[in-house]
Amino acid sequence: MPPAVHDRLLAHTSHLPHLVAAVLTLAVASAERGDVALDDLVAGGFRDTTRIARGAPDLWRDILLDNRDQVLAAMDALDGRLAALREALSRNDGSAVRHLLAQAKEARDALEERGVARS
Repeated sequence: MPPAVHDRLLAHTSHLPHLVAAVLTLAVASAERGDVALDDLVAGGFRDTTRIARGAPDLWRDILLDNRDQVLAAMDALDGRLAALREALSRNDGSAVRHLLAQAKEARDALEERGVARS
């Protein structure tokens, strides 16, 4: 595999998930403000998604900086998807929201069928 392909794929499948986990963890921590109810509401999805935010900060800093261009491109792709979902929600467009979620499900199912992402 050429190094550029390796770096691009890892930016999307490893580095971006780590960034998403870190940012999600920070967003919840700042929104929570000591609400005791959070303890009763946090479900497996949150735990699964944010587990990787526990990674070593110095190691991840180096990884992200070493592959900076590809990580930024992956972040741009994520930003575009988030913007489309934000727009659909702001328009109260249930059809568009469903379409985006259905696309994600189909993509995840296809990865699982290939054996790339097993549940």
